[in-house]
Amino acid sequence: MTRRQSSYTATEPMLNLLRYLSEKPHSMAELRDRLACDMGHQPDRVTVQKDLSRLKDWWSFPLDVIDNKRVLTAPAFPVRLSNTTLEALRIALKFLEDTKLSSAVAALTEITQLLPEPQRQTLQRRTEFTFAPQVLVDFSSHHSNITKLEQAIRVYQQVEFNYLAREREQPIHHQIEPMSLDWKDGRLYLIGYKIGKNNEQSFRVDRIVGEIKLLPCKFVPKPPRTYPIAFRIWGPIAKDYQKRFYQEDKPLCAPCDRHSDALLINALTTNYFWAKRRLLGYLPYVEIIQPDWLVKEFREIAAEMAQLYLNQTSPVSLPQAAEEKGI
Repeated sequence: MTRRQSSYTATEPMLNLLRYLSEKPHSMAELRDRLACDMGHQPDRVTVQKDLSRLKDWWSFPLDVIDNKRVLTAPAFPVRLSNTTLEALRIALKFLEDTKLSSAVAALTEITQLLPEPQRQTLQRRTEFTFAPQVLVDFSSHHSNITKLEQAIRVYQQVEFNYLAREREQPIHHQIEPMSLDWKDGRLYLIGYKIGKNNEQSFRVDRIVGEIKLLPCKFVPKPPRTYPIAFRIWGPIAKDYQKRFYQEDKPLCAPCDRHSDALLINALTTNYFWAKRRLLGYLPYVEIIQPDWLVKEFREIAAEMAQLYLNQTSPVSLPQAAEEKGI
């Protein structure tokens, strides 16, 4: 399992940048100094520039450079979300509440204060279902540890704990640089690095024994490990395509015999599991180019679907079915 920052952890620096620039123009040095005061860690110049670029290119905030200072040329707030994004946010809040991740709920709720009042009221609308899949672990008894991990991830603070792996009879002590909390198959995982090691590891939070201890040691976050992925899209997916992966090259026109509007996407992902899920959502308007193992998986999926539907008998129309039953 690969590192993927918690959404609010990745968003917090950009929200701070918008807040600073809403007050007055700032130089790059001034932005870095204020981030250091608010977050307990000074990001490098490249990281801040990437966040500013995301705000301008992905979220269309009116940012410019005037006299070597970053400037907001129009008010940044309130932020108005599309109806689809707003509904997704409402469901995400419900999910976090049902799974007892109160710190994450508080962080996400803080972000919602940037929305106009009518949209904030929409988020208060009751959701008539509960997230309770059979495989979902009850994390109510782990609330204290989850809160500590969320805090440590936000401020880049080392933690230590005892962990009982599935194949062991006794817990083992670990000292970790925590990077993110990730969901997979109804379970919550801590993603991080052992002190002095470069290989990323994952730990099931419900297998941590006893209380997690926050250590008085900060660390510089490692850059995420990335993996190449390439795919071709066409039809409605190509028409409205927006960047969705960690890094993406500009889409290339790549027409083929069957699809004259096809685009070729070369990207980097930090998590093949989530990349696969997103690409499955593009079916039937996607062809995987690499990696080879994912091409094979999609080929097997296509074969299974073809076999399923080709073996089905032709559906009977309603009038025909009524006639057969003598209705």
